[in-house]
Amino acid sequence: MDRLIDVFRIKVDLTEPLGAFSSTSKIFRIKGFPSDCEVYIVDSDAGREIACHPSIVGDQLSQLCLEIASDAAQAILQ
Repeated sequence: MDRLIDVFRIKVDLTEPLGAFSSTSKIFRIKGFPSDCEVYIVDSDAGREIACHPSIVGDQLSQLCLEIASDAAQAILQ
């Protein structure tokens, strides 16, 4: 891992963990953007499920998106 970070000059110090907003998600604030921007990563089981299974549609997709949006909203309001 350290070699990949060095070779590709990956900036691993730009994420600030904000905490877990549910048992299945974590929110990270990303530093290094202009002061008028706030950028976040929502790392969640629901997001991984959507990314790994693009065939998910309908109510199941809606429920997963709602889970992610709820956690993201908590981070924004914090």
